[in-house]
Amino acid sequence: MRKFTLLMVFLATTMLSMAQLSGTYTVGTGGTYATLKAAADDLNTVGMSGNVLFEVVSDISETAPVKIAVASGSNTITIKPAATKTPTLTFSGCVTTAGATSYTGLGVDNTNNIIIDGSNTTGGTTKDMTFKMNDGTNGRMLIQLYGNCDNITIKNLNIAYQAPMSSANSTRGIYLNGQSAGACDNFTVENCNIGDATLTPYYAVSVTGYGTAPAVYSTNIIIKNSLLYGRIRPVYLYYVGTAETTSEISNNTIYTYGGNNGTTTYTIMGNFWAGTLNVYNNKLPVMINNNTVTSGIFGFSFLSAQTGATANVYNNFIGGNVAATGSGIPTVISLMYLQDNATYNVYNNTFYYPSLTTQNTERSCIHISGASTKLFLKNNIIVNQTDASNAYCIWKSNGTLTSDYNDIYVTGATANIGYLTSARKTLADWQIAFTPKNDVNSKSSDV
Repeated sequence: MRKFTLLMVFLATTMLSMAQLSGTYTVGTGGTYATLKAAADDLNTVGMSGNVLFEVVSDISETAPVKIAVASGSNTITIKPAATKTPTLTFSGCVTTAGATSYTGLGVDNTNNIIIDGSNTTGGTTKDMTFKMNDGTNGRMLIQLYGNCDNITIKNLNIAYQAPMSSANSTRGIYLNGQSAGACDNFTVENCNIGDATLTPYYAVSVTGYGTAPAVYSTNIIIKNSLLYGRIRPVYLYYVGTAETTSEISNNTIYTYGGNNGTTTYTIMGNFWAGTLNVYNNKLPVMINNNTVTSGIFGFSFLSAQTGATANVYNNFIGGNVAATGSGIPTVISLMYLQDNATYNVYNNTFYYPSLTTQNTERSCIHISGASTKLFLKNNIIVNQTDASNAYCIWKSNGTLTSDYNDIYVTGATANIGYLTSARKTLADWQIAFTPKNDVNSKSSDV
């Protein structure tokens, strides 16, 4: 009888330990799980039968990688702080093995329906949870979404690096890493802080589909209401969008504190993109590098658009602290550089180019170089304060420009309103360069 009872207890305990997860589980000191890694490992092993909430109750030292790889079905996995808690999860011990956890703190492997919410209140907007990388050798990505990870939201989260941080030029706060079998769709970053001016990843948010034919595009990407720092591409969209989808970059403040990167510096960059992209209410106040090479500095720059791609760019402030502080003199420093065959509707923005003494080849607010670029430029303030013969508000070497109702102004005696086949010093010179005229209702006034 005693043996039978012990057997029944053993079987009951085994069945309980193997029951699929559903409901709320605490993570941290005194919690259901001591670490997020332990919680994720159990989830991966037993699966889930309903929505799962991991509530973080304390600071945690995580031994990376933490990996989530589970068939979630229609259920949701949520990671957030418990009420009143302000935890920091510090990741160390990252691995180099290829895949979802390579050089990564938290890796999501082909899993859908995940919410990482740093607020300790329901529906809140406070940023109470921090993911921090503490691996100066292999710690590159705080969060990696690998392969087909759909319906992912990361919000109200602080993402930071701890000194010493990895010097690898692939450091990323959040990395969407598309694969041949699938890429991320329906992804949102909202109200997050990623990096800072001192411990700056090369990318804050890097969204990549899969570029080898047949290409796979990430779609419905939203990056909004966040404070983002990066060295070469704080916001990077690579193989993003399809003809019928819309992505959005809105209400962010984005800083480019580029060091000696040995490459071109961008603040918002798109490459091989499609569909509709709405970029609005952003501030891009800092664009600097410390290079020893002549690579350019660009604020907003897109290239290799797919047929029919359209970008609506409005109510942004671009410029302010723009500088090349290294020995390498950039060939071009431009606040907006358009290189592809997309249609751009650029309305109600402020482009402010400060006074620079670095004698690079071109210092422009807007440069149009794509052979099939269509730029509609209206109701913008475009100011260039550099006093140099190679300073321009608008440089047009290619494409189609329809421009009017702008304030286009230079302060330097030798600077130019625009370039079209040659330098156009005044607004009148610029107007008559076009047939029919552009900017007939525009002004040139100091604001």
